[in-house]
Amino acid sequence: MGDIQSDWHPRMADKFISARTFCQKHLLAALGLAGALAAFIAFPAHAQSPPTCPDPTPTAVDVQGIPIVVTSTIDDYFVLYVTSGVDGTELQTPVAVTLGEAGTTTLSENLAALPAERYRVEKYQVADPADVDGDCIDDITELNNLGSMNPVNPATLADPNDGVVAVPDLAAFQDQGIDLVRGVVLKYVVLNWDTARPAVYFMNTKLRPRHQPFLDALGVQREDVITGDIVYNPEFVVPGRGVAGFYYTFLAQVLGEGLLAHLEHMHAVLAASLGFIDDNLALHVGSYLLHVQEEL
Repeated sequence: MGDIQSDWHPRMADKFISARTFCQKHLLAALGLAGALAAFIAFPAHAQSPPTCPDPTPTAVDVQGIPIVVTSTIDDYFVLYVTSGVDGTELQTPVAVTLGEAGTTTLSENLAALPAERYRVEKYQVADPADVDGDCIDDITELNNLGSMNPVNPATLADPNDGVVAVPDLAAFQDQGIDLVRGVVLKYVVLNWDTARPAVYFMNTKLRPRHQPFLDALGVQREDVITGDIVYNPEFVVPGRGVAGFYYTFLAQVLGEGLLAHLEHMHAVLAASLGFIDDNLALHVGSYLLHVQEEL
């Protein structure tokens, strides 16, 4: 599927799958590339010397089982990591930052839980926060400014008209998306997609309806990043869940063994920045994926 001009129609032959189920079958290799922002998108100006980033020592917390329940106080907060194995390499990616409650706190992704051994938990103090995504902004500041910031996503946008780096609720999704035949469409871009800290940008699709100008401003080639659409249609039913939900696409030029191997990783990364997802996110298999449908 392409940009707005090549809109999907329900009568087209398509296939939707539960991406986490599919992704667990594919774990192998990849490539990736980051870029500097320019033009209508820009990072904040950097000082001549490297900035001093928050770096407190975490306390490791044992994951005893699913659900993940930890002893906590309101002075604590927790970072949940999920492990993806690709070509013998483990990627440990932060997928949730959760403030502690008095007594105990339950930690989870907003996807179906994986086995307990796939998760890792760190505890920090709210008064001395860390910077788990590596953007030199502390986790609590980002958690308190979710949308323009994101504690598990290092992407940064200087101009709010360009988009957001987290979508905390359906209202925010609809605000950034554009209404089309197939539903509300929100375009996204992912840099460094084969690393433990991908940068995810959700484009203000009403104002930025095409990926290419956005990528030109990022200073990256289209084949070096992941681009696609996330679609909400209340009539769409997530396979295996029986509930209304969302589906996403990858554009054809990023396909290959590298991306297929990272599908589980990418599914977790996208869901982590879509705060309203409740295991109701599916991958849309279009004609450009027909060559792998026998594996689904």
